[in-house]
Amino acid sequence: MTSLLRRPTLGRPKPLRLSSVILLLPEDDAKLTGTPSYKELLREAGYGGLVKTLDRIEGGKQKTVSSVTVANCRRLLAAAAKNTPNEPLIKLFDDALAGSETAQEILNNMGAWELYRIGQSLIPGSTPTHMIPLDHCVDVEQASATCLRSIRCGNYQEAANVFAAHPYLRPYMTEAALEHFYNATSELSTMVSRTAGLLEFMLSQTARMDVMTWRIRGGRAGIDELDKLLKRNKNHQLNPGSQLISRLMKHVEVSSQKKLLSLAQGAKTSMTDDSSLKRWSRGNEFPSEQKYWEFSTAALKNANLKCDQEAMLWKCGTEAWAARQFHKSLEIARQIYCRSEAIGQHELWKIILGATNPEDWCEARFSYWRQHWEAHTSIQKL
Repeated sequence: MTSLLRRPTLGRPKPLRLSSVILLLPEDDAKLTGTPSYKELLREAGYGGLVKTLDRIEGGKQKTVSSVTVANCRRLLAAAAKNTPNEPLIKLFDDALAGSETAQEILNNMGAWELYRIGQSLIPGSTPTHMIPLDHCVDVEQASATCLRSIRCGNYQEAANVFAAHPYLRPYMTEAALEHFYNATSELSTMVSRTAGLLEFMLSQTARMDVMTWRIRGGRAGIDELDKLLKRNKNHQLNPGSQLISRLMKHVEVSSQKKLLSLAQGAKTSMTDDSSLKRWSRGNEFPSEQKYWEFSTAALKNANLKCDQEAMLWKCGTEAWAARQFHKSLEIARQIYCRSEAIGQHELWKIILGATNPEDWCEARFSYWRQHWEAHTSIQKL
């Protein structure tokens, strides 16, 4: 796990960490998306003690696992078994807890995203659409395994060559990023190229979702693609939060934020006036997944639209997810550009990302990735 950078969020900023070559840790990704981490979900389910133990083990403060921890894990497995027919997977975890070295080795070889996806698949109500971003993370994580081993062994030239030679990974870095990666002399110095790869991955993930869910959202060619969230404002800046609210207003057929707020009054959120809505629209704050879902669902319900309500809910939910992806990609890119300018490395980042500013980069690369996934004939569209 490698420290990446700091991002201003609600509350105290914390470092973001990479779990693979160009992927964030699942828990840190959850911070950016405003969704509960797996540890928060475990605490809510009554496994606070287990979370503390996991924290100690991750931090290297505890080497052995007590009988109480094993009992808690078995209790958690029993609950998961009720929600999934995946008996081989449940047995694998059960065998590992029982001391099977084979089962433990299999789990040890799994990446953070693969394990996270397994956990998510055990949650009731998970759908193929929920799994689309996680499948992408697992694909990239598994493709990066050899490269990551080279990095951890200090073989940075070898790592760069492995990354460049892999057809699945190669598009995530520009020639300049790969050259910088190849010339790295420490793991820290690989972070410039790997962070650029992370930003590319975020846009690629959004484009992949766009392509795969176009049909289920009732999409119309040239009208309902997610790039509508990348419309620039009068200052020539991208503001996905503002566009998200504008799209919702269009969907519920109102002409003002005041009317939109009136429709959503039944939502059980902490929003009591229009101040939160204004912050969302200005891009000063991006709503959490749960809060926006409650707000938009109430607005759609009270609008009494004569359309396929389920398709509209899919559309609004996917747009919210995509807007959040664009928002966090841009926030990280903007921070990097500002900081690089302050330390005299602004030109380096312009070369590595292949754009003069975050807005141009975001627009151009999302278009590239959408075409990439459209051309990917093996991709299954929902």
